[in-house]
Amino acid sequence: LDVKIVDAVDLRSALAPEETFDLVLGEISASAGEAVASAELQAIARALKSAGQALILCFEKNEREWLLPQARKGNFNLFRLMGREGYSVLRLSPN
Repeated sequence: LDVKIVDAVDLRSALAPEETFDLVLGEISASAGEAVASAELQAIARALKSAGQALILCFEKNEREWLLPQARKGNFNLFRLMGREGYSVLRLSPN
């Protein structure tokens, strides 16, 4: 099992365009706004191998207002795995 840990300002800068992964773990940059969150989801979806998945931490509010609508028009599936005290863990997988 290969593991790569990348410390970056946001998920887009952590995922190089030529890299693909079986698993991506990350947190949506809510303070950067909806456009950045959308770009992060797209970057994650592009970085996943066909059977890959991502586990994403976010605020429940951002899940409802930004991420789920983006998933409906995106090239990926987004499922809520759990939520607690205002936070959600989501699973993203390619279509």
